[in-house]
Amino acid sequence: MDPAPNVAEAMKKIVAALKKLRLQAVAIGDAAHAALGCAKAPQSVDFLISTGEKQRLAILAAAQREGLAPTESPPGLLRLTYKTATVRMLEATSPFHRLMLSRAEPGVVLGVRSFVASPEDLILMRAASDAPADRAAMIELMKVFAGKLDPDYLKTQAEAVGRFDKVRSAWQESKGTG
Repeated sequence: MDPAPNVAEAMKKIVAALKKLRLQAVAIGDAAHAALGCAKAPQSVDFLISTGEKQRLAILAAAQREGLAPTESPPGLLRLTYKTATVRMLEATSPFHRLMLSRAEPGVVLGVRSFVASPEDLILMRAASDAPADRAAMIELMKVFAGKLDPDYLKTQAEAVGRFDKVRSAWQESKGTG
């Protein structure tokens, strides 16, 4: 499926801004799922990034030079827009976020070379939500990566954050046993 209008262009612009700053971000969200073979068309660009106050200000300035406009956002999140597309950058604040950054893999997201969160980490992120669409995304990733996921890692991390029952239930459903 094709992404929402301007999403691929927004991806190119934010990656260009980050490259100029020599910062790496890891794609998460629907664009990352699409890069890993899931069918849902991305409606926005979402990243996980390790930043501090100094980097946030530099990212905002570089993004503005690329034509992205900052919008109001809560602490720990940078939100930008490009035409009709939204770019969100979640700051890595937890041990799990830092683990996700270390496990990211090179890939192509919306036609742009970037880093992508591992399928296991994307599943674990979606497990934090009660939204039916997030459960469906977990199940789809489990189907796409059937036999390739690291079940020990999934189990360990899901137990650590109290999401094991959600992950196990989605796993069973992806296998047709749920």
